[in-house]
Amino acid sequence: MERRVVFCLLCNTPQLSIRTHLHRVCMKEHTPEQRAMEEVRARTSQKHFNREGRVWKFSELETFCKDAASCVALCQRLESRGLLVADSPPTYQHIEPSQRSHDVDVLAAAADDMDFFKSRLVVGHSLPKVAVTSLRSYCVAIMLLQHRIATNAVVEFEVQQWLDRKPVSGGATILLAGPVAAGQRFTLSPREEGLLDCYFCHIRPVSMKEQGRDKGRFFIGKCGSPLSNPSSDLQRLKKKYSPQASGSVAEADSPSASTSTGQPPGASLSDPLMGQTPSGASRLTSGSVRNWKAFCDTFPVSLHAAPPTKFQCVRARFPCHMPYYKKWREAQLRQRADYILRHAVGRQGNRPTEAAVQRVLGKERWTTNRPCVEDLLKAWVPPQQVAGDYQHLLPCLLQQSWKGLSLKDFGQAKGKGVVATMPFSKGEVVCDYHGELISNSVGNQREQSGYLFFFGKRFCIDATTFPCGCHPEQDTFGRMLNHSRHNPNVRAKKVKVTFPDGPRDALVFLARRNIRVGEELMWDYNIKRQSFGGEGKDLAWLDE
Repeated sequence: MERRVVFCLLCNTPQLSIRTHLHRVCMKEHTPEQRAMEEVRARTSQKHFNREGRVWKFSELETFCKDAASCVALCQRLESRGLLVADSPPTYQHIEPSQRSHDVDVLAAAADDMDFFKSRLVVGHSLPKVAVTSLRSYCVAIMLLQHRIATNAVVEFEVQQWLDRKPVSGGATILLAGPVAAGQRFTLSPREEGLLDCYFCHIRPVSMKEQGRDKGRFFIGKCGSPLSNPSSDLQRLKKKYSPQASGSVAEADSPSASTSTGQPPGASLSDPLMGQTPSGASRLTSGSVRNWKAFCDTFPVSLHAAPPTKFQCVRARFPCHMPYYKKWREAQLRQRADYILRHAVGRQGNRPTEAAVQRVLGKERWTTNRPCVEDLLKAWVPPQQVAGDYQHLLPCLLQQSWKGLSLKDFGQAKGKGVVATMPFSKGEVVCDYHGELISNSVGNQREQSGYLFFFGKRFCIDATTFPCGCHPEQDTFGRMLNHSRHNPNVRAKKVKVTFPDGPRDALVFLARRNIRVGEELMWDYNIKRQSFGGEGKDLAWLDE
């Protein structure tokens, strides 16, 4: 007679003699009473499984699955492991594999469009906002659908985790952190890594320029705030590219469809500029972007060019030309407005007057698509003040809420450093050197830890203590900047800011040149004499 198998609840292995197993393996250091209690617990659990654990109801499994296809796949997996599914539909076992899940089909249907969008962004071209949103949604879908990352883990995915990814053969491995998926790893293919890097370098920085705070999260919305509901991006992508919703659209976009309808290859029936597809659903395709690019190549947008006529558009194989024609005129109007405002501004950069705008506009012989003087005056934006007033930095100095920065581990040879997650222009404030403001004499008496910055003849900033007492849960980036003697991209500057307790000096880092996304921020530690605020007499050095 076959002996009854009992699973050990400590090591999760089947045992023919649970008592002997506990005595020799799992509980050999315990007392006989403790082993007896564990044996009873294991046998009770096995009896409960034999009576109730093997049978699952199909209606109960549906509550754990997002769709019927996922429930079918789960049922088949349970049955393959010897479990039983009750009350299941009689036809669920006959569903074809292609109908069980459309996740891979959605990613495959959108792949060509996303690769084209990426190729345009990498070379510096702009994309419509809906294309940018689609590419971000696709990056979210890669993590949710392809790698089955939990939604909360995608929300909590941080820039530092992306920067700390480890290259492997054929892609990169990312280690997730946070309470939801701590310690979970997944490996991106080279194509997936390229798409996420394209989002990080070309789409995310544009959103970072807005007023929102990214809080270090990788996926952010167009306003700069962390993405709170990735499922909405996923549903938006599925609505555009799922086989059920876009079958007719894909057919209309194919070359065969264009040929059968008599339209030239350069004109697509599905077009975001036209607003609707033949099926009635709005959808952006790479073919539409290609068509707009081809239209601009055929009729370049310039200040003095005449808009293309209907005859010219039809002859150039653009029969549905009106959406492109309207967008062409809008692009030319923006060029003309920028040209007028640039030549109407005075030498001091003051606001252009109505007479100056009228004078410059009168020199141009534009009969159509002519900008209005009132609209030009409303569109003028004063240039950003780089020097002089630094009072606007007060919230960042108090809260240490500097945007566009993240820590990155460069390995044992170099340690941690700071990289830019958004572009910085020359002269723009990057961050400050935050620490305890003490007198020069007190600084000379303290241990030279490498984080003492002496400036002027009286003051010193000590950033040795980390994290600092006023911001115990935040990273202060200034103290983490690495050294570069030959190629520094930031420099220190003393500024005067009025704090709540009165005016006080602060040290900030300014960009020496334009800084790209992903570039490490470095400055020259070995400064012997440096001009702060134009005084030219302040002595500054950093003890190492």
